[in-house]
Amino acid sequence: EGYIRSDVVFEPGDVNFGEVDQFSPAEQKLSVTYAGRSDWKITDVRSASEHFEVELIEKQRSSGRVTYDMLVRLTSQAPSGYFQDQLSIITDDANLKTIPVLVQGSVISPLTVSPASLLLGTVEPGQLVKKQLIVRGARPFKVLKVACKDGCFEFEPATEKSSKLHFIPVTFKANSAGKISERITIETDLGDGAIAACTATATVHGTAGAE
Repeated sequence: EGYIRSDVVFEPGDVNFGEVDQFSPAEQKLSVTYAGRSDWKITDVRSASEHFEVELIEKQRSSGRVTYDMLVRLTSQAPSGYFQDQLSIITDDANLKTIPVLVQGSVISPLTVSPASLLLGTVEPGQLVKKQLIVRGARPFKVLKVACKDGCFEFEPATEKSSKLHFIPVTFKANSAGKISERITIETDLGDGAIAACTATATVHGTAGAE
């Protein structure tokens, strides 16, 4: 069920940021027009997400018509990926105090890692498997650290050179029998949160520690 309001109009109908580069703040404007009481007010705008900031600017108030410009800002700390959220516009209307408005968009990471899933296959205990990760950036960067919680993985030290493309050799030694799924993270100097990641998977046969 729902209620269709004819007294409040949004222009445009939602807040759509489209694609935004990660670590870059973005702003969109939404016009809110009310027809009815001349003293109608927006008292607050709320969101469950900490990555939105809202500024209200009253543009018109006359003859029963009230118009606000609502500036919605996406902070530079927003994580990468698609987002779909909702802002709640709080008014002084006793009957319908809250008006929802959709906010959506996609934050594009400056880094990509290939392959996204590092498949090591089925191996025997003690066997070495060597692979390579390719990390690309939108602008030149340095690889500061490559890490994995599982000690079965080793990585060659990253070069000190700043580049849009880095090749990272990976060596896996099958020490423990069973299925393995571990996250490999690549930290860079592009800024807080600029981390590329992939998942390495393998199946180790036999008994752990066998040669």
